[in-house]
Amino acid sequence: MRVGILGTADIAKKNVRAIHLSQYTRCVAIAGRDPQKLQRWMDETRPWLGVDVRACTYDELINDNNVDTVYIPLPTTTHKEWVIKTARAKKHILLEKPVAISATVLEEMLAICTDCGVRLMDGTMFMHERRYEALALLLSPSDVSIIGKPERVVSSFSFNADTNFIQTNIRVNPECDPLGALGDLGWYSIRLGLVAFGWKRPRSARAHLLRSTNGVPTEMESTITFDIDDENSTSPCILRIFCSFHRTFQQRFEIFTNTDKIISCDDFVLPYSERSPGPMILRTSKGPLHYATVMDVRDEELKSNNVSIGSSPANCQEARMWDSFAQLIAATETIAAASDSSYSKSSRKEQFQWSPIAGGLSPEVVALRTQAVIDLVLAAISSEGGQEVSFSSSSGGFFAW
Repeated sequence: MRVGILGTADIAKKNVRAIHLSQYTRCVAIAGRDPQKLQRWMDETRPWLGVDVRACTYDELINDNNVDTVYIPLPTTTHKEWVIKTARAKKHILLEKPVAISATVLEEMLAICTDCGVRLMDGTMFMHERRYEALALLLSPSDVSIIGKPERVVSSFSFNADTNFIQTNIRVNPECDPLGALGDLGWYSIRLGLVAFGWKRPRSARAHLLRSTNGVPTEMESTITFDIDDENSTSPCILRIFCSFHRTFQQRFEIFTNTDKIISCDDFVLPYSERSPGPMILRTSKGPLHYATVMDVRDEELKSNNVSIGSSPANCQEARMWDSFAQLIAATETIAAASDSSYSKSSRKEQFQWSPIAGGLSPEVVALRTQAVIDLVLAAISSEGGQEVSFSSSSGGFFAW
């Protein structure tokens, strides 16, 4: 799959290496507004680009017939414009998160993508990381007897930004990324909560804005309550998140079940090492067990197929993300050719398993559900006195719940 990169953001450097490592993709074009900056960026990434990558403008890239897919790492406020232009040029899209400024805007973007027959997936890398294959097994309905049902999730993601970041970075600029720390860091904690609770619909949220810059949230916390769909359960599912640009670096979660089991991880977004990510630990009243040990109670074939973590850089989560996206596109085009029609928005389900923790949902629906919860938390931040805000059934429209 031939990939064009729209912009020279720092995160794109990580992705150009991932595109190089992926067995299904290669970068063929890079677009930038400033020719000198673009050339410097290409020189810095030359080991992964090769020598035949084209430098061009944004419009030239999305209209290039030699480009199949466009990666968009631009500021969030520009996503709608460039997603629509790219979709109308019949290019599939891998879009950096947060994907939009609201679920309503994202739904507009997705409607045009589906009308144009193109796919959109967000760049949440941990959706493709090998450890989450094991987590998916632990959270599957068939394994309820092993760990119980998740009822509480607590997740924190923070880093201590310097003064220059707070003053100049686009993530604290309301004209670029008005969602701030919530969109940049809270996105991951919300996605993790949705995974743990089986992609249930949120019921309500409370939130407290602790710090902000130029009206952009830079530190906040929220408690989100999810619907109960189990007649045997009497306790609601609760997700508590904390995200900040002002605190010591941390990226962790704990999943509490209705038994004595707790699943925890201290590097759930950015593995400490791509060759040897930190373990997901299952703790019980009898002490900690490594998740692979927990899998010993499973069928041996499942254990060997799903728990091992590869030691090659090609198995890093960002390269696996591009593998998954390329395979999703290939599967989509095969289905479209067989049915003589483009991808249809008539189903929330996905025929190709692009992520082990997506619950069978399409990447478009996964992105929209995450964005809808972001909207709910923002509404709770804006409420007076930290009042509880109910989730609107209209949030996310067709693609949501």
